[in-house]
Amino acid sequence: MNGFKISDLNRILERDATDTTYKFALLRALAFVCQRFSHFCIIKDGLVWLPTGLLVERWLAYYYPLIGSENFIPQKNAEKDLDKPGLKIAFRAKFRVVTDYYLGKGGFSTFWVDYRKETIPHEINRSCLELAKAIWYQIIRYPMKHLGYSVSQKYYSLIKYEKRKIISNNSKFCQDLLINDFGLFSISEDFYQTLLLLGGYISGEYSIINKWIDFSVNADSSGNIQPRTVFELLNMSPESERDVLEAKQHYEKIIYKNGEIECVWSGRKIHSVKDLHIDHMIPFSLWQNNDLWNLLPSHKKVNAQKRDMIPSLTLLESRKNRIIQYWTELDELYHDRFIKEVNIALTGTKTADNSWNLIFNQLLEKCQYLIETRGLSEWALE
Repeated sequence: MNGFKISDLNRILERDATDTTYKFALLRALAFVCQRFSHFCIIKDGLVWLPTGLLVERWLAYYYPLIGSENFIPQKNAEKDLDKPGLKIAFRAKFRVVTDYYLGKGGFSTFWVDYRKETIPHEINRSCLELAKAIWYQIIRYPMKHLGYSVSQKYYSLIKYEKRKIISNNSKFCQDLLINDFGLFSISEDFYQTLLLLGGYISGEYSIINKWIDFSVNADSSGNIQPRTVFELLNMSPESERDVLEAKQHYEKIIYKNGEIECVWSGRKIHSVKDLHIDHMIPFSLWQNNDLWNLLPSHKKVNAQKRDMIPSLTLLESRKNRIIQYWTELDELYHDRFIKEVNIALTGTKTADNSWNLIFNQLLEKCQYLIETRGLSEWALE
């Protein structure tokens, strides 16, 4: 579809027929992936190509709380739970195997930590692979095919895809596998730019989420599902405090050893762990990122001023040396994790010798995008 317009997006939301929540999940995932993973973009002949596995990853995050819920929440018109005859979304049974396995083991957050850290237990690894492949098939077969039909009257008018690789049952289920082996999808540059500008409203605001909630509640013939329940599940984050712990322990050790540590933003000396806050450079509420590079020591009073704002480019430049010093320390302690997280979140490269200037410049670009394109509030020291 050439010359994609913002009005087309509204028409797709309102008029594209849907019998499941797949359309909402795909649009939400597209917005998320375009905004967070632009460093993976390949632009050719007016098309923007990105890894389809990143969409699969988002669907895992979106559907896990819904399918793992104690209460059955329909994701298809007239859908029935697995123990009852009737319609089902295609991957519910495969998903339930995974959610049942993690029941009593920490649930969603434990699964996500295992996935991100490549520690999925062997006994559930194959089930995770089969689930990912089933989700991939549903994405390319249904919502990708139909998205935009109300505008163009053509199938696959907005999104095209490459076939994924053949994946061995012995493959390790992890983020790298999804990114590298699940093929690519393409959208037009116009559609991509629209998602960059408006994606926050799709992936983080109420337009998509409210429709998803309404669908789930209206599809429940029992009348027991409350909108608040679905809203809370859709807004769950798989990140956990365990991801912050390693950085926090490192900074606390510096205080115990040296008697102080320097606030990354103000340069103020922090003499007590009581005054130490672990600041998300890019706020967690906006980016949901607990990567080591994003976790820096801040004085609690300074962190209270920053709140959920984006550090200004001027402030970042003025504190560049201190930021890189903390990165260097974390890299020395947790090299594999640090480099992997930097590659996935910032640079998009596979080399283990990223220069600090390259990483820092990518951070600047992310913050500039959030401030200038997304219009989020920037923060500088008072």
